[in-house]
Amino acid sequence: MRVDVFAVYTEIFERDTRDRTVVVLDVLRATSTMVTAVMNGAIKVIPVVEVDDAVAVMRTLDRKEALIAGERNALPLPGFDLGNSPLEFTREKVRGKTVVISTTNGTSALQAVKNANRVLVGALINKTALAQAIVRYGEDVCIVCAGTGGKFSADDIYGAGAIISALKEQGVSVECNDLGHVAELLYKSERGRLNLISMTHHYKVLVSLGMQEDIEYCFAEDITDCVPLYAGGLIENVQPKD
Repeated sequence: MRVDVFAVYTEIFERDTRDRTVVVLDVLRATSTMVTAVMNGAIKVIPVVEVDDAVAVMRTLDRKEALIAGERNALPLPGFDLGNSPLEFTREKVRGKTVVISTTNGTSALQAVKNANRVLVGALINKTALAQAIVRYGEDVCIVCAGTGGKFSADDIYGAGAIISALKEQGVSVECNDLGHVAELLYKSERGRLNLISMTHHYKVLVSLGMQEDIEYCFAEDITDCVPLYAGGLIENVQPKD
């Protein structure tokens, strides 16, 4: 199986995703939050790039049956029901609801690959279930990292390495591009320690804002077997719900 990792979604062209399973990854924190929302019973998640567009989508929905969430530069958006902390997306809040979400990086990454044949929402919290789903589909893989502000972000590369490692644990022979090899090496060297990751820009920003619990959650592995699928502008679970 061929696995190519892209450091930032702006590097992607349609030819890169053709006939491949695409995984979008924003470890800190958008895709971790989206997976958590679906895991906790959200009927669907609607990722939207612009804040005004998210508000417009929300106006088309029954306010009793929907929530609006999002952030800019890691801070919750004023007047929204939820921010982008996965810890906010509890079963009590999101079960049975539609969640409209707009984030600084993650929703743009999803938008960039919206025309791909199959797009899965990835995170460390679902890495093994994600790898198992990829194996079932049997296609080559394109891992698209959201990055931070259009730039390389080490937390996403670490997450890509975790997915590659999880694929190998499924007995898959994996051939990677150069960044894929680097990602796997980063994951293996940092797993359980995060010494280098803790020195990186986005990690430090979240710590400075008091979001250490979010970080710990997002770097936890295999919390769920939920594997959300992004199609037709919606994110829904492709695994059976409880």
